[in-house]
Amino acid sequence: MPDIPLTFTAEPVRGTPPGAVRTAELRYGSFDLSALLDQTVAVQRVANALSEEESESRRCLIGRRAAEPRVRAVGAFAGRRLVGFAYGAPLDPDWPWADEMEEGLRDIGGFDGLGRPFWLLELHVVPSCWRRGIGTSLVERLCRPVRQRWVGLTRRASSDRARVFYESLGFADVPGVVGGRGYVVMGARRPIGRTTRRA
Repeated sequence: MPDIPLTFTAEPVRGTPPGAVRTAELRYGSFDLSALLDQTVAVQRVANALSEEESESRRCLIGRRAAEPRVRAVGAFAGRRLVGFAYGAPLDPDWPWADEMEEGLRDIGGFDGLGRPFWLLELHVVPSCWRRGIGTSLVERLCRPVRQRWVGLTRRASSDRARVFYESLGFADVPGVVGGRGYVVMGARRPIGRTTRRA
C-alpha cells in the first residue's frame, strides 16, 4: 500500500474505538507533527498509560521536535484518526545527549565506521491495534527513504516486548553506549525490515 500525503487538520480522537479498526482499512502517510500534536500525544498517552502531567511533558517535547526541520513523521490512520506514529531525524549534534552518544559509538566496533545515524525518536501504537504489523510498517516506512547507513534508537531496558520487537526488525543492543538511565541503545544497518514476526 503506497504512502498517501496527509495535509488535513485531523479530527479529535473520538468515536469508534481503535479496537474496531480493521487492518485493511488503515492508511499510512507522512504528516506534520505540529498539525497533529493533539493526536500524537493522545496515542502516546494511551500506548504508555501516561498521566495527564506526563502527557503534558511529552507534548512539550514533541512540540520542540516538530519545529526541527529534519524531523520526519509517519502515521497509521483509520479514516482521519491517528492510531500509531513514528518519527525520527538524522542524529543532530545539537541534541543534548548527541556528543556522549557519538563518543560511545566511536569506541565500539560495528557502527563506528558508518557515519552519523538516523535516529528513531518515537514509535507508539494504541494497544488495541498491537500485533497487527502496524509498528513494523511504521518503522519500515519511516526508515526507507533515509540516506544514513544505519538507524539507532533507545528503548527501556526493562521492556522485553520492545527488545523482541526491535530485534525482529534487525536491531541489536549496542553495548557500552549510554542511552540514559534505564535505557538501552540499539542499532541496525539499513535496510530495516521484519525478520521473524509481526508486531
